[in-house]
Amino acid sequence: MVPRRQSANKTRGSAIDYAWLEEVVVGALVIAVPLVFWKSAFRVFALPKATLLVCGIWLLLAIRWLAGRRHLKRHRLEPSLLMACGAFALMLALSTVFAEDGWGSLTGSPHRYSGALTWFSYIALFLLISTSSKGQRPVERLVGCVVISHLGVLAYSLIQIGGVDPWRWAESLSYGVQVTSTLGNPNFVAAFLAMSLPLVIGVILRSGVDRRIAACCGSMMALTLLVVNHMGSTQGHFVAMACVLPVIYWSVVGPGRARAIVLGTAGILAIPVLVVLGDVQNLGWVLGGVFGAGLWGLLCAEFGSRRRQGAVEGSGPGWRPSRRVLIAGGVPVLAVGLGLLPFALRLVASNLDERRLLWSAGWKMFAERPVLGWGLSSYASNFARSRPEEHAERFGGFLSDSVHSVPFGLMIGGGAVLLLAYLSLQFVVLRIGLRGFARREQGTQQLTVVIGSSWVAFHLQSLVSVDSVGLGYFQWVISGLLVATASHSSESDQKSGGQFWRLKFISDRCPDSLPRLASGAVIVLGLFLMPAVTAPLRADLAFSNAHWAEARQDLAEMRSELDRAVTIDKRNGFLLQKRARLLARTGQLDAAIEDASRAAELLPGSAAAALQVARYAAADWATSGRLGLAREWYRLAIARDPYSTGTVDEFERFLVAIGRVNEASELRRWHETL
Repeated sequence: MVPRRQSANKTRGSAIDYAWLEEVVVGALVIAVPLVFWKSAFRVFALPKATLLVCGIWLLLAIRWLAGRRHLKRHRLEPSLLMACGAFALMLALSTVFAEDGWGSLTGSPHRYSGALTWFSYIALFLLISTSSKGQRPVERLVGCVVISHLGVLAYSLIQIGGVDPWRWAESLSYGVQVTSTLGNPNFVAAFLAMSLPLVIGVILRSGVDRRIAACCGSMMALTLLVVNHMGSTQGHFVAMACVLPVIYWSVVGPGRARAIVLGTAGILAIPVLVVLGDVQNLGWVLGGVFGAGLWGLLCAEFGSRRRQGAVEGSGPGWRPSRRVLIAGGVPVLAVGLGLLPFALRLVASNLDERRLLWSAGWKMFAERPVLGWGLSSYASNFARSRPEEHAERFGGFLSDSVHSVPFGLMIGGGAVLLLAYLSLQFVVLRIGLRGFARREQGTQQLTVVIGSSWVAFHLQSLVSVDSVGLGYFQWVISGLLVATASHSSESDQKSGGQFWRLKFISDRCPDSLPRLASGAVIVLGLFLMPAVTAPLRADLAFSNAHWAEARQDLAEMRSELDRAVTIDKRNGFLLQKRARLLARTGQLDAAIEDASRAAELLPGSAAAALQVARYAAADWATSGRLGLAREWYRLAIARDPYSTGTVDEFERFLVAIGRVNEASELRRWHETL
């Protein structure tokens, strides 16, 4: 007999299984995005991830195009989900069109690369996963891909904690923790590990899991808790609480109740121990943690392998958790939880203190453009003039490029309409997930609980987190899996014909060539835009070469690489700033002013860019006649950052030097009043 998959997908001698190929590419993308980085690039983490994501989405669309109309008929989507995705995409497009900096809103800032193009890729990834991963087995395979990426991030974190990292990283990336793993920030690492941990726990608790897999996942669970604690990230600590949800489910109604009670009790009681051990940061601590994690993993495997009826597995009709077991497990957990509550509240208050100032600036930006916003990634360009006085007093010239809240960032970038569209989409995903849980099908319920816990974990951390590609993609993967789990084929779905909008209904009433034409148009557009999509990464590699040439004092090679970088990515103000600095260093002030002025235009709101032009114009004003130009750019720099005492002092000294003492005195009085 010919296997079902092959017989269903082979036609006229074609041996290509497009459904299988699409699943493989999606799985590879899910694994690779959080793990990929490019050590030779200057933007080591965010830029390679964003480029890989966009290129991977284009490849998946190409596969859909090759599959054609026959593959399209297999998929079905719910009308509310389509409408929510369409509304969110439309609002993203409108916010980009009406943005203060349209190109910057499309591509994202040179530090984050979380512009509209990345968000469109998120939506495409979500729809691809939710329509292609039908059935329990495909969903489980993608969950396994997430667990593999979790293992990769965890392994590299342990290598860095142990001090045996083969690569040297800049001290600015360490944040005092010296663990950046593959995500480039300790907070990102802690959040990612905590978000994906419910999936690892789901594998442990699932009945029938292989003993070796259970042991491996049990060890991963223990090591993850150790690493998250080592980071000292409040974000990771509180996100990890979402892991309680699958444990509660298995403890009450799921199979393997004994395992759930043991793991839940042990995990929560381990928190005080981890707090103490977190102060010991050496290789011996890592080795001890690995040993302890191995024992924990073996415990998980042992509980998973015992199949005597009613002995351990909750699926046996004779076993129920006794009152003694519940009391023995619940009382210590409750005691530890109540004891840690005051400490947790103080910790949250202290960590949110700085974010309070960032959110205050965000509210001011939103009040100025509440409908369509300033455009994505616009927070950095408006922060200096919008920040409260308290922030300037406490942090001086340190300026933030993110509001540290994903929903808040969307509200600033696209106004109330974009935030409403985003929340509507999340509501639809939640409703579909709850419907899947309510089916009472054991396999569907288990997957829904595990995936839903990760979904909840993401949204918890997104309230206080930066919009990072390494974390952002995770939301849409999990959302797609949640929809796919809840809406996979079942008898109830087939009988209720009104719940889903079948694309077959459309495809049967349109020409055979229309799906291919539509997908082909997207692919041609992708090919046309591919040089622009990859331009930031190629320019970044050239700039990295220039950076190392400067370290070698090879100014000629530095100039050559900077010229190449600017040629590749002409709208990158950061690159123009760097070239302007080199030109000024070599005495080419006119060319330096030209590059710096262009950079200041491409970076609206950047006080540093305006100040750079002012300094170059003031460098030789007596002989070049740039007096008016210097004054103009100094005033623009102060307008962009009125709380910068350093800029005011510098401008005041300049005014005194050119004989405008009264103007300098007025400037000083204005700043003191401010």
